[in-house]
Amino acid sequence: MSTTYFITGANRGIGFAIVNSLAENLNNKVIATVRDKSKAVDLLKLAEQNSNIHIIEVDVGDSKSIDTLDDQIQPFTSQIDIFISNAAMGTIISKVLEIPEHEWLNHYKVNTLGPILVLQKLYKYLIKSDIKKIAIISSLAGSFQAPIKTSFNPYGQTKCALNFAVYNLASELQPEGFIVLAIHPGAVLTETALKTFDIFDARNPQIGGALRSIAITPEESATSVLKIVNKATDEINVLGAISWLGVGVTLGIHGTFVAEIITEITTYLDIYALSIKHKKA
Repeated sequence: MSTTYFITGANRGIGFAIVNSLAENLNNKVIATVRDKSKAVDLLKLAEQNSNIHIIEVDVGDSKSIDTLDDQIQPFTSQIDIFISNAAMGTIISKVLEIPEHEWLNHYKVNTLGPILVLQKLYKYLIKSDIKKIAIISSLAGSFQAPIKTSFNPYGQTKCALNFAVYNLASELQPEGFIVLAIHPGAVLTETALKTFDIFDARNPQIGGALRSIAITPEESATSVLKIVNKATDEINVLGAISWLGVGVTLGIHGTFVAEIITEITTYLDIYALSIKHKKA
């Protein structure tokens, strides 16, 4: 039986690595989104080599672009089994009082509203599936339990708001059989992350060095993210975290749920999935 995945932000980094991994299984159908196909050279090449990859254009920070999803999805499928929301932005590291309005708004459009608006469009495709999994790539930067305090202000704040949305989605969609996850993918060696490390090296070498020492490759992150997604069953609604510091991070707990930490040690990092099993009152 085939499984259809819908992945945003597939041009590079974690998103590209996830698509690359999934494409190895011919039973997987992968719909991968990018903002501009002409710039997605590696992904286009991968799609040429793998007929189960289908690329569509969408800017998750633009509601009009999101409105085109139906026309682009329908030629490939009428059902989506798993939605992995990976597209995000993090372009500024500065103090709260120094960040201009447009930076805050752009980050909120892409990081918080983008995944929500895309999900609103994908809901009718997901509801047809027996799997119904939603995996939101979040960040430890959006958690009050983050062990390292940084100036990821727009990025961290918008991921925190996204976590709250996931918190509610897990509760609202549970009666329909959905499994909702918020996943922290680790400190990943992407182009954006490397630029961020350079900034920290200049401002706070201790933090910069710490981040570099624990960083993993996009391929390692993708493998771990997919393990968490695959671990979720129809009996478990999961808000998960991959912690590269050995810290289980709770991104949200609904009052009627009880938490159970499931730990799996891998070669590269610990995976912590916060499994939330619904209990009758």
